Amino acid sequence: MWAIRKQQRELVLAGGIYMAGFAATANILIPTGTIMAERLAYLPSAGFCLLVALSWTWLRDWAPPGFRLNKGWQRTFAFAVLAALVGALAVRTVVRNQDWINNLALYSAGVRAAPGSAKMHANLGSQYMDYGQVGLARAEFQAALRIYPDYPDALASYGLLESWMGNNEAAGRMMESALNMSRRDNPNYDFMIVNMAALLIQTGKMDGALELLNREIAESPKYARAWSNRAVIRYKRGETASAAADVDVALRLDPSNTQAQNLVRLLGASAPSATPR
Repeated sequence: MWAIRKQQRELVLAGGIYMAGFAATANILIPTGTIMAERLAYLPSAGFCLLVALSWTWLRDWAPPGFRLNKGWQRTFAFAVLAALVGALAVRTVVRNQDWINNLALYSAGVRAAPGSAKMHANLGSQYMDYGQVGLARAEFQAALRIYPDYPDALASYGLLESWMGNNEAAGRMMESALNMSRRDNPNYDFMIVNMAALLIQTGKMDGALELLNREIAESPKYARAWSNRAVIRYKRGETASAAADVDVALRLDPSNTQAQNLVRLLGASAPSATPR
């Protein structure tokens, strides 16, 4: 407001870019579902950088009323401040880059920076799952659910972890709750519903699994895991032609689908595993 009253057009421009940029990513005008992320500050940072440049120009040229300063000394001082600022930011960049070595380091840093974020804890738990650190993964999912008990993605991942550990009853409750909380617009919905179907296959509930997979294929026909899991059911029932057809679709959609690849080798031999993948 001061800049507008004083008709400081450069400051108005810098502040306008900064405020407008954050208005678009601050869940005020448009909900983004993310409360904090460096990428959300990319556009606002243009306004901030302009403000820093204006401040540095002011420092280089400013003189108190009634004083005559040595311009050479003043320029040297301004450039020294600029060099110190650039050096400090360079060091901070090097330190921050260590957090981007891999996803485990990134989400660990995220939890340290935002310990109250259920999303960060859930993401870190998923990384611990990938590394086979079951106890640490379970602790992170529990932390996420203490913060946000109705977080379907955390529940679904926790359920998957419990299914890996053979705790099928607990896994089923969590996965079912996660599905009931979710809608088709959840990016992880396909993953959740196929994991639920795979758990039902593991526990011998083929009809329930087939019903879920038929619905999933009808609603999301390009999700390869749904086809490969349905192929497992058909293979176990001795419907080899139908199983082969589902495997063919799964591999066309995703040639790296290991479940479908195993079925190709096992078709006509022993029944494959339906472990969620």
